[in-house]
Amino acid sequence: MNARSMEAGFGVGMATAEKGPQGGITLQPAGALWTRPALLLLAAMAVFASWYGQQPILAMTLLLLSFAVLCRLWSRHCLVRLFCGRTLERRRAFPGEEISMEISLRNGKWLALPWVRLENPIPGELRSSAEGAVSSSGRQDAVEVSLFLPGRNRARWTYRMLCRRRGFYPLGNLRVTSGDIFGLYTASLEFPAAETVLVYPRLLPLAKLPLPALQMLGDEKTERRICTDPTRPFGIRDHIPSDGLRHIHWKASARGQGLKRKIFEPTTTKKIALFFDVESFGSGEAFRAEAFELGISTVATVAFHAGKSEAQPGLYANTRSADTGRPIAVPPSGSRSQLVEILESLAKATPRASGSLDTLLSAAARTLPSGSCFVLVTGSSADIPQATLADLKARGYRITMVPVEGKTQPPSGATGDAVRISEASR
Repeated sequence: MNARSMEAGFGVGMATAEKGPQGGITLQPAGALWTRPALLLLAAMAVFASWYGQQPILAMTLLLLSFAVLCRLWSRHCLVRLFCGRTLERRRAFPGEEISMEISLRNGKWLALPWVRLENPIPGELRSSAEGAVSSSGRQDAVEVSLFLPGRNRARWTYRMLCRRRGFYPLGNLRVTSGDIFGLYTASLEFPAAETVLVYPRLLPLAKLPLPALQMLGDEKTERRICTDPTRPFGIRDHIPSDGLRHIHWKASARGQGLKRKIFEPTTTKKIALFFDVESFGSGEAFRAEAFELGISTVATVAFHAGKSEAQPGLYANTRSADTGRPIAVPPSGSRSQLVEILESLAKATPRASGSLDTLLSAAARTLPSGSCFVLVTGSSADIPQATLADLKARGYRITMVPVEGKTQPPSGATGDAVRISEASR
């Protein structure tokens, strides 16, 4: 499975191409002699030279003024009817994959551009080694290209972005700079081309994640029907007060003595709620970056294989998403786009915590049915709220704890299965 096939399967589109400019043209003189006050001073000198009959000074000042005005007009109009755009092969990828990006620049007028410089913002994590140069404007995140562009002509060039690590990477607007042939004035213009690239978490081999919760993805024997399908009744039984009145079989109750309740077949769809505790991986200097990324890869791997096994995975994380700053909450679902939504949410996960795991579990339990499986991926066994887990287990939820680089055995008083994930699982 790669990001290209996932985009084809779930309809994730590509970026579009050429657009007009955003905002006005910014004109910058090359030196103090070509600024507006200096030109006004030259004009005053020309007037005085003409008044006093100083022909050499008059000729020199008029020549400089004509030269400056011509270059200024050329620079101001060089970016008129200029169109620039960025086209991405795709916006999603896994670590190690490449994304092709094409930049197009079209000159829609007859006036040629003697030189044009284009700055293309690319985050360092997506830049290949050949694109490591810093732009002349000093931007560390911009890749620069310079060329000559004749009138009524178009230029195209292609970059290969290497996706090194998981993350949410915005691509900023394109900035085009040009000017007159002598370089007295430079004109700059920004073109709206803001896009985002998402790099999914790395998927680990399932054999290296011996999670007890993954037993739910195969055949499993149980004496208790933890989830039933109300659309598939297969019998009746005596009604008890705790059943409520919703599923009473009224016709059978009228024929017999006492109330009868419908019995439904157990559902074939299992819900697996994945919980990722960002707070347990530390903060500041104590933050464990490698363990954090390994935990995200563990969550992505379980979600991927759960979806392939026709289970319904969901994701809850007490992080602050890179784009919205909100926690992640993706309820379990069997939709075709569920896996893409989970992987995109994990790509946007940041080390900034938005709350405690206890609060996250309590909020999710109010919406998930009894019998759902909770998989808790944390940075340490000591951070797992045992009282909350005991309450969830008593209410019929299955609990699996996954401490990343934690203890091999469950902590004292733990409820549910536990397994340690270490760097060896990569």
